[in-house]
Amino acid sequence: MRTAVSVATNLVEEADSRLARCRAALRLQGAQRAWDVLLKHCGDGVTYRLAAGDGADEEVHYIDEIRGDRPFSLCVVGGDLLFNVHAAGFGLVPGGLPALQSGIGPRLQTDGGSWRFRLSKPAQARALSRLLFAGGRGVGGTTRHWWINHGEGYRDQIDGGYLWAPKKTGRQARGAAHAGMVRVVPGDLVFSRIEDRIAAIGVALDRARSAPDPARSGTDGWLLAVRLVELNEPLRLSRSTNQASGTYLAEISADTAQGLRRLLSRQVEDLEERIAAETEGKLIELAIEDRLWQRADIDARRKRQLSHARLGQGVFRDNVERIETACRVTGILDRRYLQAIHIKPWKDADDLQKLDGANGLLLSPHIIHLFDRGHISFADSGALMISRHLNPYVRKAWGLERAVPARAFRPEQTVYLQYHRATIFERIGGGRRSPGESGP
Repeated sequence: MRTAVSVATNLVEEADSRLARCRAALRLQGAQRAWDVLLKHCGDGVTYRLAAGDGADEEVHYIDEIRGDRPFSLCVVGGDLLFNVHAAGFGLVPGGLPALQSGIGPRLQTDGGSWRFRLSKPAQARALSRLLFAGGRGVGGTTRHWWINHGEGYRDQIDGGYLWAPKKTGRQARGAAHAGMVRVVPGDLVFSRIEDRIAAIGVALDRARSAPDPARSGTDGWLLAVRLVELNEPLRLSRSTNQASGTYLAEISADTAQGLRRLLSRQVEDLEERIAAETEGKLIELAIEDRLWQRADIDARRKRQLSHARLGQGVFRDNVERIETACRVTGILDRRYLQAIHIKPWKDADDLQKLDGANGLLLSPHIIHLFDRGHISFADSGALMISRHLNPYVRKAWGLERAVPARAFRPEQTVYLQYHRATIFERIGGGRRSPGESGP
């Protein structure tokens, strides 16, 4: 009888043997070196492990050890090394499909629902590893950080609140850096550097879009909306920190970013909090919607439905109106003056919850303002709950003390109301608790 140790040893040896066979099947030396780079960096900063496929095909899967998903895989077809992004991995690629194409080349046409790329050079593998396995993952994970090396257009971009880079350039190194513009997602943080000092910090407000340079006509490039704030005291960089000085845009490691945050003494965090308050949390929604349109596990019709639901429109509103008929505070019945809103926010909901009519209310616009920020909520009985943090003048002026009689909610609605009361209600500042306030 074989012991558990011997069984485990045999499994490891079999896996190593299959990995070796995959590498040996590659016909180009460059592809073999790319294979070595990918195996070396698999799991850097994330929780992936490699496992050979169960079938006869020479395929190796990246397995997320936390969720058990298989978002990526490598396979050898006709001696070529191919990298596949499956449906589970679409939302894990910072910048989505455009970022992959700018870093490793065009996508191959496939019949299935995957993105497939051919790798023939170690440089492609290194770019892929940096994108997927190094640093943060942007929205839904750790914030990603970037150097922006400003030159003569610094003042125009600071005042205008944007970054711009040409799509084509005569300098290859700068061209590669400019291609990184499409990888920046809403909420990413940028450190604006002039010579040997950080002069400003900023937060990306949207994805890059094709546009001419706002300061010059007749140019073709990428325009990125960024809220940039100049520092009162620019931070001078040490020689060891002053890296990537020859590029326009470059992603920096999480360790370097954390060191800069500490040196800037909460100026970064203060900016992030101010932007979050000004945009009312919309940056996260924009990034999630961006990933939604990159998905291949749902068709275009479903994507439109989920996108429209973010604005309280389309199928979601129809489903809400099958349950709710009037504003539960003002009593208004005319649907022209009511908006559909999610009880469990769109950004926190799964696909079904985003369209579920039980996860919605029809409210007057000013009541939505209060509900979104946690200044009001509802008991399962329908009774209005008012936060102790709400300005008493607002409470009186907006007629909350004269709310219409309560109507009990359906059982399927109460699940969402419990979420709202536990995670949003009674939080001040759009979701942040008051100092010293405990959990729900």
